[in-house]
Amino acid sequence: MPSYVIEFDSNHGPERRLFTLDDDRTLDVQLYQVLEELRQNGRTLQGAPGDELAVSWNGSELSQRVPLHTLNVNATRPLILFMRPRIVAPITRVASKYNLRHIVLPPVEGALGALAAWAIVGVLTDLHAPVTSVARADLVAAVLLSGLIGFALSAGSVFRGLVRVPMAVVCTALAVAAGLLLLAAVSSVGDAPTVPRFLLGRLAGWVLIVVPLAVVVTSPLRDLGGQRYVEAALVALCAGVLSALIASLPGVSYLWQAIAFVTSGALVGGAAVSIPIWRTMRLASTR
Repeated sequence: MPSYVIEFDSNHGPERRLFTLDDDRTLDVQLYQVLEELRQNGRTLQGAPGDELAVSWNGSELSQRVPLHTLNVNATRPLILFMRPRIVAPITRVASKYNLRHIVLPPVEGALGALAAWAIVGVLTDLHAPVTSVARADLVAAVLLSGLIGFALSAGSVFRGLVRVPMAVVCTALAVAAGLLLLAAVSSVGDAPTVPRFLLGRLAGWVLIVVPLAVVVTSPLRDLGGQRYVEAALVALCAGVLSALIASLPGVSYLWQAIAFVTSGALVGGAAVSIPIWRTMRLASTR
């Protein structure tokens, strides 16, 4: 094994010593042994707090993680041992595929889908078919509301490249099926229920529509994390309660129903898509 002259600046000033190094071993392990030997002799390298060990040969800094013989060095020139400031690798931020458009558009799409559902329900009510009873009217409204909101949000996700067409079709179908859950609420409401019972049934009906709908719509967005299900369900729960209260206000029922539909659509879009994307973008910007 060759012997190398190693030069360094210690607490005793500039020095040079002879050390035997193994060409088949990496420098980092061998330099640690060199430093330990110097420490035992009362020598420490000069440097600032936070500096790291470096070694150069013939003016070029050497890698310490490869065998010595691969560095094309020889014992004719000394190895220079010194401390230098730690090199911090620059942080490379990966451009997010999401932007402000992905946050703003879903509530708008959900509101438009809900508004279309309200308009169709109004037309069917005027025609008196297939809306022949209060329970059936609520069921038709639930299917249209969940189906058109789900379609609008799924179509928007396809347009922005977040979801593929087959998955969007499945989500829309599941959204329509989720609307059928309104049966569990309207079946308990008679022809002339009391006010508390009527309000409770309406609250249950809206919640049973929007919560499964939000969970279904957010399910294909896998890169937004599992937390999106909790976010979607909680915000949609609040949306269902708020929409039910708005729809139950006295006065012009058509107006309150339209506002309730639009409110639920916008909040479902925010719950299922906008809020998870906003959280993901916020986390990415802080890394």
